[in-house]
Amino acid sequence: MHSCYLFLFTMVDCMTREQQHVIDYLQTENHILRNKIGKKRVLISELVAIFTPDTILRSHRELIVRESLNTA
Repeated sequence: MHSCYLFLFTMVDCMTREQQHVIDYLQTENHILRNKIGKKRVLISELVAIFTPDTILRSHRELIVRESLNTA
């Protein structure tokens, strides 16, 4: 029975970490968008021309590196 709890704890921990990475990614994306477009309203179709998935992913990777350096 003890091994079942350990397995469940491990799975929950992994899922929590993955969810936190998604949250961090979305927060980074929002930060980039706010800095890029300011306070004006923009249609989603207009954002497609401004940001590519590679741009967002690169910024997110840079954020992760900065955070890991700050916690070390």
